[in-house]
Amino acid sequence: MAKILFLAIAAWLIVTIIKRYQSSINNPPKPKQADIEDMIRCAKCGVHLPKSDSIMVDQQYYCCEAHSKAVK
Repeated sequence: MAKILFLAIAAWLIVTIIKRYQSSINNPPKPKQADIEDMIRCAKCGVHLPKSDSIMVDQQYYCCEAHSKAVK
């Protein structure tokens, strides 16, 4: 009796794991909106970087302090 109960629990566990695995493959997690950030281009050298890492001077974005000062 204990063997049958053990086999039933093991079979249920295996089926549950397989179902969760298949659903994770079919429905991959979507990136959160907070994880997505706009990319901008440096007005001096043209390198692309996240908007939060850039420096804005006179309505233009720069990748570093040196590039923002070189334009002035």
